[in-house]
Amino acid sequence: MKDQQLKDPRLFEAVMEENRRQVEKWGLQDRSAFEWMLYLSEEHGELAAAIAENYYRGGSLEDVFNEAVQVATLALKIAEMYSE
Repeated sequence: MKDQQLKDPRLFEAVMEENRRQVEKWGLQDRSAFEWMLYLSEEHGELAAAIAENYYRGGSLEDVFNEAVQVATLALKIAEMYSE
């Protein structure tokens, strides 16, 4: 699979929408760095499972995309917390 260089603006729209969904579901969170990393690791595992399901069983591309967006959203939230 070839790097597409993040040229599709829909990716960033999907991340912002996922952020809104997370805030709506959980509210604004104030967690330790270790807790954020735990949540990111959990999402990373779900992404790995979705990729394996797609690769070995013809699972949904949409599931892989959605899990990747969740990982990206949390990773960007962590980056933003450390950018201050």
